[in-house]
Amino acid sequence: PAATESRIAVSGGQFSSVVKEEYCAEGYFPVTTVDENGLYTVTTVTINGVYAGNSSVMDDVTTADWAGILEEYPNAIAIVDAALADWAETQTNVVVEYSVGKNGKYYECPNFVLTDPTALSNAYDFYSPVSFTAVTGYYSRSFRYENNSCCVPFALSASEISGSAKILTFAYYQMDGDDAASVYLNANEGINAGIPCIINDPSKSGINVTFNNTEIVGAPDNSGNLKGTFAFTYDFSGGNYYSISNTGSLVASNAVGQFRSVMSLNYDEALGGNGASHAPSNIKMVIIDGTTGINDITVGAGAKGIYTISGIKLDKITDPGIYIVDGKKIFVK
Repeated sequence: PAATESRIAVSGGQFSSVVKEEYCAEGYFPVTTVDENGLYTVTTVTINGVYAGNSSVMDDVTTADWAGILEEYPNAIAIVDAALADWAETQTNVVVEYSVGKNGKYYECPNFVLTDPTALSNAYDFYSPVSFTAVTGYYSRSFRYENNSCCVPFALSASEISGSAKILTFAYYQMDGDDAASVYLNANEGINAGIPCIINDPSKSGINVTFNNTEIVGAPDNSGNLKGTFAFTYDFSGGNYYSISNTGSLVASNAVGQFRSVMSLNYDEALGGNGASHAPSNIKMVIIDGTTGINDITVGAGAKGIYTISGIKLDKITDPGIYIVDGKKIFVK
């Protein structure tokens, strides 16, 4: 037996009776059956579902190893069966798989902590093969600038950030000549889990949220023009990607850190397929505020013409749908 401070921490040895669980070392459990010598011992349990930021399962990880895994990979998760539910209650980022009905499954994490990267490293990557409920959760991130790209695996509201914060999602974009473009962004009160966004916060308050019984998704929703990632990514394949510069404007980029987003702009399509020779070097962002549903909205000056929601300029409207016409969003039946 080994001791830490005044607490006995048994991590090996043989005993004439069952070792009480409170005397076992971290990650060790009492064996309640005797061995061939009529003695009892303690053991670790192998975790078969450990993910350190990607879809590869880490091999040969035991319950005794888990604390060390989190030191190296702060956003790793372990998925265990219900037999380890009590152990999971004392741990961070351990997801318990429960059976529901005949074939259903439910996943719950008693204590979930998402750590924002402090360095450009894949050590802070996050990935889960399943969505799960965080009984309690915490995430913190500082802001250096007013505009900050964001993509987190839980729902987020602007009021959780600051009284002046706006959560921005892509509306449409247009070319303002061969070397300039405007990107129009809708202001929202909140965003669903895994949806890439831009947070406009003049107070630079940052994010400091504690949440309860909240859904955590394992991968971002990159179906729109904003593309997010839960992993440090050097290159998005294909497309023309832009990130937010230190001045708050958009600059060409294809590298993005964990829980951030980039914007995909097809400048050739926005020019009507006229074959732009280069990406625009001057791109401004315009916030559309106070918008809900398909209500008419007035955007910045210069948005003349007919555009699709994705920013493609049209000669005329031929099909039902949502369009931007001379700076106003309309619904055509």
